[in-house]
Amino acid sequence: MNRVYFIQVATLLSIHRILLSQTAQRVSIHSKNTSRTKAKAWIFGTEFMHSFPTTFLVYGEPYLLKERFHSSLSVIALSQALCGLCVALGAFVGGHLSHRYRPILAIQIGILGSLLAVLLEIGLHKSGGLPAVLISFGLFSFAQVVVWPGIESGLMDGENHSTVQHFVSLFNLTWSFGTAFAFLLATPLMSRFGLNVIFTLPALFYFINLILTEFGRRRNLRTEIVSNISLDEDGEIDPDEIKSAILTPNERAAFRWMGWLSNPFAYVAIQVIVTFNPYLQERLGLSFGAASVWCSLWFYVRTVTFELLRRWTWWHYKWKLLCCVFLAAIISFGGIVMAPNLVVLLFSQLVFGMCVGLIYQSSLYYSMAGSEAQGEHGGFHESFIGIGIMLGPLLVYFGSKLFPGNGGASVAIVTLLMGIGLIGLIRLGSQIKHQI
Repeated sequence: MNRVYFIQVATLLSIHRILLSQTAQRVSIHSKNTSRTKAKAWIFGTEFMHSFPTTFLVYGEPYLLKERFHSSLSVIALSQALCGLCVALGAFVGGHLSHRYRPILAIQIGILGSLLAVLLEIGLHKSGGLPAVLISFGLFSFAQVVVWPGIESGLMDGENHSTVQHFVSLFNLTWSFGTAFAFLLATPLMSRFGLNVIFTLPALFYFINLILTEFGRRRNLRTEIVSNISLDEDGEIDPDEIKSAILTPNERAAFRWMGWLSNPFAYVAIQVIVTFNPYLQERLGLSFGAASVWCSLWFYVRTVTFELLRRWTWWHYKWKLLCCVFLAAIISFGGIVMAPNLVVLLFSQLVFGMCVGLIYQSSLYYSMAGSEAQGEHGGFHESFIGIGIMLGPLLVYFGSKLFPGNGGASVAIVTLLMGIGLIGLIRLGSQIKHQI
């Protein structure tokens, strides 16, 4: 156990070093001036400082409800569904703030709201009952997602297709590294320092991040809006601009909707996996600390996939590839939640991590590339994620009520729903006549 744990920590640190080197290299190439370079670096730092504590709390909540309140699977599922509903609403607000005003406003409001909501949760967990705790968790879920449309539009405003591809990948690498690291550390830290660390550590992160963003605002370190340039770093025509120009406006919209449709279904599967994790831990006989090690492989695979997709652009505007990857995600999802042993669990996570990486990358890339409303499109991207976060646990809840004691029924319902989603993707893809 300890050996595997330290191997995974070393893997994460290696990914982090790659991320830092790639960020420095690319920012050096693409920076138009010193101010813009600093703004990009500052936004990436803010992103990591937000993703780590947010994941730490959101994915630690099921374990906390089970350990402190002895909550059933249905209650845990409802708490995650509440989180998804609030995420969908908060993302819409964040997208509006970012588009109508400034990205920095959405970022600061979201971080401040997250800090206040966590402090409220600390008080309610000491003196309140389960309903009060769930309400405070909903407020936190709403506030934390307001940040993301601001970060997305702040990074990608005014970029052409080539640089959007790069910054989308670096954005995904940053938050996925923070997510994976938080998921890896959540249960060991709760085992070592007690359940209250799930609140105190995020509160500390949000407080520091709030100071950093205010410092950045006062120094006017924000992304400058620059004119779209259809040239890459070598001064050549951007090939992705040519690909996009071949498509009609309706076809580009179809790709955007394919991304928005596939990504929430991926999050349906992700949230069901998260909801089932405490019970998967029991079925496989894993300790409390070992669960976060063995159940987190797909996080690392997704992070590596983001880096591979940054280097490889062939997947752009390939709707049949997206449909095939979505089908593989359905199959590997079933392999994770119904895994009879660790071998099946790890192999299924390997496939699932690659699939959800490409699906997420597609959703955000098609939202941002060539868009004149990146703040709003980033808000839609995050809102659809919230819908997926809400639907997954709700399906588990209704499955546990309709078929008590039969976890496979919930998995079958989710698989059926994702199958319907695949049909929807194929119908959208069939509207695209130009093959690129």
